Parts: sequence; structure tokens; C-alpha cells
Amino acid sequence: MIFWGALLGTIAYILLLVIVYLLLNNRQAQVNRRFKRMLAAAEAERVRKQPVEEKKNQEEEEEPEEHRSFWELSFRERVIDPMVRGFVQTIQLFTPHSIFNYLDGQIVRAGRQGQWNVSRLMAYWGMFVLGGALLAILVIRRTELYFIQEMTIVLVILVLSTLLALAWLRSVVRRRQQSIKRQLPDFMDLLCVSVQAGMSFDGAIGKIVLRMKGELVDEFRRMQNDMRLGMTRQIALTNLAKRCDMEELYLFTGSIIQSERLGTSIVKTVKNQADNIRERHRQFVRSEALKAPVKIIFPMLLFIFPAVFVVVMFPSLLALMKTFTK
Repeated sequence: MIFWGALLGTIAYILLLVIVYLLLNNRQAQVNRRFKRMLAAAEAERVRKQPVEEKKNQEEEEEPEEHRSFWELSFRERVIDPMVRGFVQTIQLFTPHSIFNYLDGQIVRAGRQGQWNVSRLMAYWGMFVLGGALLAILVIRRTELYFIQEMTIVLVILVLSTLLALAWLRSVVRRRQQSIKRQLPDFMDLLCVSVQAGMSFDGAIGKIVLRMKGELVDEFRRMQNDMRLGMTRQIALTNLAKRCDMEELYLFTGSIIQSERLGTSIVKTVKNQADNIRERHRQFVRSEALKAPVKIIFPMLLFIFPAVFVVVMFPSLLALMKTFTK
């Protein structure tokens, strides 16, 4: 009875999440599906109209994969990867497309486009939630509680496991944004000095990218690669701001795009933005310094005050013990 109740609670919780995401992002999911269908139809039409000789040349150019027997594969290739792929396919059947769009956006903001996969990340997330459900079942099987209390424990552990996975992903994004925020004032100062010295905007960014390292430099390097592939500067700057998802970069890219449209001086625009970002960084540092006295209270209560009490009170306690023993 306990097992089936916990299982039904788990299924109800997952269905509730699916319904909420469907209600919130149904329209966006429909637009994305329609866009993908249009792309698939266009690709099918292009393949159909492709000459037969080109298809043969492409087949000849493709190198055959190295054939290995089952026992020559590693344990991960034989067991783990098929299990993960099957779990991903099962999750994709019941998960709205909006969740995958959200995870894709979080991966882009975390700067892990070539390292993480949305499907694999979704599979690990689902396994984490199922692990939380199994933990809840083990907990309630070892305790004697009422049915309502057991279902409450299951739902609380499911919610916590879901929120912990999302909190971990957001913490990765937040750490990257903080790294970009720390590097942005120095980057803008160098860009302002280079532009004022007579260099163009793209040339100044190219020189800075060659001499600096960091998350922000990687984003500007990717922006330059996009421009070399034929993307306009406005679209490249807009994509850079979306990938970083920071107010400072939105203001900077918006001012550069507006300056290019209106034909105003790029030197003056960059200088104003550098001063603005430096002032915002100064205010941020001041606000963090004001938070330090509040944050230091808990380490003092946990570590410093007990040591002080031991040093101060221990001799008095020894004297009292000697007095009472006499």
C-alpha cells in the first residue's frame, strides 16, 4: 500500500509539472514545432531536388565507421550509454518542448554549448528525481506514519530533488555571470583606450581578444567568428548579449547598435559605456562591502564565539571544580 501510494504520488507530481509547463509555454512550443516542420520540409525538398551524381559523391566521401565487436567496447559504451539513450527517448515522449528550450537556454548561458547536451542533461535530471522518489519510499517504509504523512514526505522529497537540480544549473550560470561581471570593467577600459588611440571597433576587440583570457573574452571571440562567417555586427552583438544575459552587456550592445544606426561617434559611445560600467562596478563593490558585516555574523557564532568562550570560561570552570572538590 505504501509503495503504490508513493508511486501514484510520483506520477501525479510529474503530470502536474507537465501540465504547468504546457499551460505556460504552449504557444511558444507550437511556434517552435511549426518552425521545425518548415525546416524539415525545406530540407526534404532540397534532398529530393539534389542530383543523383552529387548523392553518389557524398556517399563515396563518407568514410566507413570502424567496426568493433561487442566485447571490444567499453562498459560505458555497452551498458551506460544505451540505458541513457533509452531513458532520454522515454522522457522526450512525455516532456513538453518548452522544457528542452529552457534547458538549452541555460546551457548557452552557462557557456557549455559543446560540452553538455540537452537530452542527456534532461535524462540526468529525471534520474535525480527518480532517485529522490526511491529515497522517499525507503524512508517511509522504515517509519510508521499515517498515509497523509507518507504522501507529504514523498511530495516534499520530489519537490526538493527537482529544485536542487534546477538550483545547481542556475548556480553554474550565476558563477559564469559573476566572472563576466568582474572582467567587464577592465575589458571596457582597454576597449576605450584602443578606440581613442585610433583603432576601429572590430580591430580593438581583435587585439584585446588575443591578449586576454576569460569567459567574456571567449564570448567576444565567438562574436568575431560569427562576423567572419557573414553575420552582421548588430546580430552578432545581440546574440552575445543574449548568451550572457546581463544588464550591463544589454546596455553596451544596445548603445553600439544605436550608434551604428544613427552614425554617431563610436569613440564617444564606447567612452560613455566604459565610464558607466566602471561606475556600476564600483557601486556593486560598495554594496558587497556593506553586506560583509551581516554575512560574518554566522561564522562568528559558529566558530569564533565558542573558541572565545572556551578560552575565557575554561580557567574559571577549573577553579570552580577544584573548589567544589575540596
